[in-house]
Amino acid sequence: MNGGLFELPNASPPALPKGASIDEVRRSITETQWWIISVKRLYNLPDRPGLEYLQQIEPADKIAYAYHVYRIDPMSSLVEESVEESVER
Repeated sequence: MNGGLFELPNASPPALPKGASIDEVRRSITETQWWIISVKRLYNLPDRPGLEYLQQIEPADKIAYAYHVYRIDPMSSLVEESVEESVER
């Protein structure tokens, strides 16, 4: 999909080796990212390897059957949220 339509940056998610963790991506980003991935690409057909790690998380939304929408938060924000929840208890 074209992020230029809404003047948003347009980048593909990184391809990682089979068995890689979503945490590898979370450690490498500094701000929340939104990705729209086709189901065909998500389930790793031979022409598009490297996105199996997205199967470790639930999509934020789905567009019909053909696309999944993912919100990827950086690792640092997940740690901050966990600390805040611990302090509140």
